[in-house]
Amino acid sequence: MTNLGRRSGDVYAHSLSHKERMKILVVDDNADDRKLLRMILERHGCDNVVEACDGQEGLDMAREQRPNLIVSDALMPRLDGFEFLRALKTDDELKSIPFVFYSAIYTGSRDEELATRLGAEAFITNPKEPEEFWKEITVTLERVAGGKELLSPSEPVEEEKEYIRQHSGVVAAKLEEKVRELEESLARSKEAEEALRESEERFRRLADTAPVMIWEAGADAGITFFNKPWLEYTGRNMEQEMGNGWTQGVHPDDLERSLDTYMSAIKDRRSFSTEFRLRRVDGGYGWIAVTGAPRLSPAGDLLGYVGSCFDITDRKQVKDNLEKANELLMQRVAERTSELSDTIANLQDEIEERIRMAQALQMETTERLNAQAELRKKDMLLLQQSRLAAMGEMIGNIAHQWRQPLNMLGLLVQEMPMIYKRGEFSAEYLVANVEKMLETINHMSMTIDDFRNFCKPCNEKEDFKILEIVGKTISLLESSSHQIRTAVVAACDPVVNGCANEFSQVLLNIMINARDAFVTKNVADPTITIEVGNENGKCVVTITDNAGGIPEEIIDKIFDPYFTTKGPEQGTGVGLFMAKTIVEKHMFGSLSACNVNGGAQFRIVV
Repeated sequence: MTNLGRRSGDVYAHSLSHKERMKILVVDDNADDRKLLRMILERHGCDNVVEACDGQEGLDMAREQRPNLIVSDALMPRLDGFEFLRALKTDDELKSIPFVFYSAIYTGSRDEELATRLGAEAFITNPKEPEEFWKEITVTLERVAGGKELLSPSEPVEEEKEYIRQHSGVVAAKLEEKVRELEESLARSKEAEEALRESEERFRRLADTAPVMIWEAGADAGITFFNKPWLEYTGRNMEQEMGNGWTQGVHPDDLERSLDTYMSAIKDRRSFSTEFRLRRVDGGYGWIAVTGAPRLSPAGDLLGYVGSCFDITDRKQVKDNLEKANELLMQRVAERTSELSDTIANLQDEIEERIRMAQALQMETTERLNAQAELRKKDMLLLQQSRLAAMGEMIGNIAHQWRQPLNMLGLLVQEMPMIYKRGEFSAEYLVANVEKMLETINHMSMTIDDFRNFCKPCNEKEDFKILEIVGKTISLLESSSHQIRTAVVAACDPVVNGCANEFSQVLLNIMINARDAFVTKNVADPTITIEVGNENGKCVVTITDNAGGIPEEIIDKIFDPYFTTKGPEQGTGVGLFMAKTIVEKHMFGSLSACNVNGGAQFRIVV
């Protein structure tokens, strides 16, 4: 036996010497018996006594309060003493609690054998004199306190079915024994009538406390007894159910079949079993399984029948639900199979249609890609054309810028021989002239660098400052536009991502158009105002002139390719088109134009 099945002797010795601290659980469905047991225990110093009215309540209280001893009746409603003991001994936390039966239903050795098999410490027969009862309780506690092992429950008998069979066998044995006692009592003298009544009372009590519905019938097949669970189930009294009264509660569809089974068994004096629907107390019908066995006299005469009933409504419901679920499943499988067949056919049609669409889309995509390639080629040609036009403008500016420094270099070179002839050529003079010439040459070199940077191809986008590009663009036009006043108004110096050379080309094209408008219209005070700022997290650059504005009839066409108001010698009509392409397609911004007071304004948002 494991340690879980033991109680140490010193623990129970301590309990015996401190009885007022012991907790004893009394379990009995008879309130008078519970009260009597409490009085006996308290009289002997056990002040901590708790009560339960049946095995289920006793099991719940044992789990909650962990008593030192349990004294229980054997047969009770809901959960009888044997089932209570079995549940207790199969619980690792409760099986070490000593368990004593105190039952008035001790009719033979099978009760005590089953109790011992389940792990009971003792089986005390009720009634018992108080002192004798306490003596047997004390013997049990002293045996445990002395270090002896608690009785260990035997291994399960096959499992649950075998246990129920043995328990039902005990109950059936008691019923048969009580029936025999009743038959023998009828033949006894009047002195045995009291014993007969007591025996009958015990039988009724046994039947009423059984966890099943029990019935008894006479040799004429008429019912002579139903136990309490049957009457509670039907909601009728004994008088209503006696004889053939019980048949009023049987479902009409099941009555004939059930009676045929019952009467056929009586005729052949054999056991039988059947199932039928019986009206419950709530008015509904529940399925019950009925078994019956004949009672025969020693001479073999039929005395009647005795049997039991179990409610199998839940089992029937589960079976019916399973059958319905199976039928529904088969129906859904068939429907789903049909749907899947239709779906597969539709999918095949759809796949074929999608293949045709994909082929058509592929052809269309190829055509569009070819068209886009052609458009890109045209855009590149236009961009190259625009850049060449700007480069031509830049070359003119460089030529204009180089005239003055070349003249200065020529004068300095011519002056040196003259100074030498006059004898005034000195080292200081030479150093001063060399510095002037180098300064002029550096200025010319910087002009070449600006031109080269402008013409450099843009391979990757990078971050650049707007004001820096604005300043370089203005410097590229200074030599050819010295009469034009350029003002820069900057609220901030934004940094944008893109190609700096392309953005410079955009500004250059707009400013060249403004310069040409100044010349064409002979503006007295030509002014270009460049404003830089931020709006809603984006950089905004506006270029405003005072050249009188753009005629309303052409303002919507100025960004069209090859549209120009200049002669063929002065313009190609691609400058503003490429400026809009660069801003909107390369930098994902916007370029627009409008007329303001006295001039035109171009607005770049990137």
